[in-house]
Amino acid sequence: MLVAYCIDNNGGLIFNNRRLSRDKALCDDFVSTARNKIYAQDYSKTLFESYFSVSYAQNPFDISSDDDSVFIESLALSPYTDRIDKIYVYKWNRDYPSDMKIDIDPLALGFKLADTVEFKGNSHDKISKEIYVR
Repeated sequence: MLVAYCIDNNGGLIFNNRRLSRDKALCDDFVSTARNKIYAQDYSKTLFESYFSVSYAQNPFDISSDDDSVFIESLALSPYTDRIDKIYVYKWNRDYPSDMKIDIDPLALGFKLADTVEFKGNSHDKISKEIYVR
């Protein structure tokens, strides 16, 4: 399973019960490089509303298979790490306050950093995408 998430410099996912940012270029990148079926949290519908290929659930891990792609914004990943073989970490390269932080470290789980790509977003001049593989 490919999993993607966005964090700030401190691993923050959510601030004041809302996403840190939204960016169309990031969504385009994820949808264009995802594999098989794409799932996201119900909370993410506003991010992906223009993409017909995305399905939603409160917990997308409940309905996705190990060959699919999942985008998360406010879920713990530690219960699902045995299903994950590839991770996209999108980094905003900024410091934000956060209520929730990512609960995994890909390197500590045995993933290897395969590539880092930087691109210009709509809301951020630079978004870094780290690609980890098992």
